[in-house]
Amino acid sequence: MQTSAMPSQDHKANATLIGVLDAKTHANLPQFLHKLSAGSPTSTADDIKMIDLNTLCLQHPTETFLYQAGGESMVDAGIDDGDYLLVDRQLEAKSGQLVAASYFNETLIKEMVIDDYGITLIAHSDNHKDLVVEHPEYFIVIGVVTWVFADKRGWRG
Repeated sequence: MQTSAMPSQDHKANATLIGVLDAKTHANLPQFLHKLSAGSPTSTADDIKMIDLNTLCLQHPTETFLYQAGGESMVDAGIDDGDYLLVDRQLEAKSGQLVAASYFNETLIKEMVIDDYGITLIAHSDNHKDLVVEHPEYFIVIGVVTWVFADKRGWRG
């Protein structure tokens, strides 16, 4: 495991705040009542129910913010450059969770691990170093990442 004590180019500004979500609006989408097969094809069902994305995704609507990931330090955790992240400030961050955090005024998306040695922000890419929080006075957890949205319209595999 590679580690670093200070933010570097690997870690700088890898999350950009897009804004606060407006929970007063509703985004009702039809949901089929069967799972979409990722293996063998299945027959389609006609049963559809409406799902409000705010109800599904926002546990604490006034404390949930939309960020956009920048960089590739979290690709092995399923977060690609440009993906959108819902971050809930109301949830208590625990070891092993993905968090939005600020360290030396740089906003990061990482897995936070807390152990007897302190806090380490884990990068999920072989090309990036983990970040040891040696100066906790400059470290703030902004919130817990609850959802990741990826734009797959141009996906080519």
